[in-house]
Amino acid sequence: MNVLNKKLARAVRGARGQFLAVAAVIMVGIAIYISMTTASENMARAKDLFYRENNFADYYFHVIKAPQAVVRLIEDVPGVTKATGRIQ
Repeated sequence: MNVLNKKLARAVRGARGQFLAVAAVIMVGIAIYISMTTASENMARAKDLFYRENNFADYYFHVIKAPQAVVRLIEDVPGVTKATGRIQ
């Protein structure tokens, strides 16, 4: 294994610029991946917190010509805490 390590060291020294460029590209790629993943998680967490604090609806349904009785039926579904209807 010692011979291979020497060969690798010589190859890296011979192409130092290329090695540093590839290493820099890899480091920038990893940094961008980590920052975007963190930003995505933070945005999802902020959205969930905002919806919870301001009592936003979890789901919206667009229905054409549903009678008001349908809203009462939806409120009777287990797990539904509140249902509202509106004319738009």
